[in-house]
Amino acid sequence: MGVKATKVTTNSIKRNSDSDVSRNTTDSFFEDTSSSLSSLGALSLYEFTITSNFDTYLYLDGRKFYNISSYILPSDVMETRRSDFTHELYKRRWYGNFSSPVDELLKSGGGRVLECGCGSGRWSYDMAVNYPNSTFIGLDMVPTFSDINNDDNKPSNLGFLEYNICDGLPFEEATFDFLFQRSMIISLSKPQWNIMLNEFARTLKPGGWLELMELNINDISFTKTARKFQRALNTYLEIDDHYSFHHFPIHNLLRTTNKFNSVRLIEKKVPIGSWGGEFGLKVADVLIEVYEGMKPTIKQIMNVTDSEFDELIHKLSREIKSPLNNYMYITSVRIIAMRNSEPW
Repeated sequence: MGVKATKVTTNSIKRNSDSDVSRNTTDSFFEDTSSSLSSLGALSLYEFTITSNFDTYLYLDGRKFYNISSYILPSDVMETRRSDFTHELYKRRWYGNFSSPVDELLKSGGGRVLECGCGSGRWSYDMAVNYPNSTFIGLDMVPTFSDINNDDNKPSNLGFLEYNICDGLPFEEATFDFLFQRSMIISLSKPQWNIMLNEFARTLKPGGWLELMELNINDISFTKTARKFQRALNTYLEIDDHYSFHHFPIHNLLRTTNKFNSVRLIEKKVPIGSWGGEFGLKVADVLIEVYEGMKPTIKQIMNVTDSEFDELIHKLSREIKSPLNNYMYITSVRIIAMRNSEPW
């Protein structure tokens, strides 16, 4: 059985200043005897804060949402299943879980890997199974990883932490060999991206690898109704000071830190609809579920009623699964970069 997840809130952390989190090592970080996990140099837990479920979540349009964030996707069982399914589609399209040159390191043992914004924890779980001699930790402010975390068969080299990564990563400098993050454009504002990239640089070892995975969506190939949904989502991102899916200047952001070399961007086109065969139809189902899950926010931006929104969802499904849709796609992007030797 693997380590248990620990919840940390900003009230649980002693700060030396507004921008500096005290990150003293403690053996009680994980409630387990796993030496590899307890040695990662995580911050001390000075107290546990219990938050009522009624304060943490709210229910809108039949879905459960996290109430302490502007994150617009649900935090329920349906969303966890969609996230797991999406993970399998990504793995299939990319022929694996990562593109960074860390395979030999993880096989040889002793590798330390952090996944930020781990969601359901499926990526970390897969990696822990595939590389039993390395250690994996997933962080997320919403504990949708609980199904994996509470599984008695969870790998012993896998742990989870309920934590808001925007408060600064709760680990010592130069802790990790590999840091992975996926699908965070809708989660992080522009200022938060700057914070996170600096935190990645701080917690990666010199020579360690960072891998970011996002979507590049140019709606020129979208059907008419799909374009309506995507532009409504783009409007939300603009209002909330996020980068858009069609303009995410990650190369420039990484370079401004002066802490990364060998920056490389890899792209793969992902078909949506019947023209992509069985795979394309599955991607279409995921896209529909994403827009549907954002209903409470997107319907307001689109200025439509509940019934009008539902009809648009049905219309979207018909359009993108029609044989007449023969070229709709999105682009999956992986950005990999090596931490240089510049001191933090």
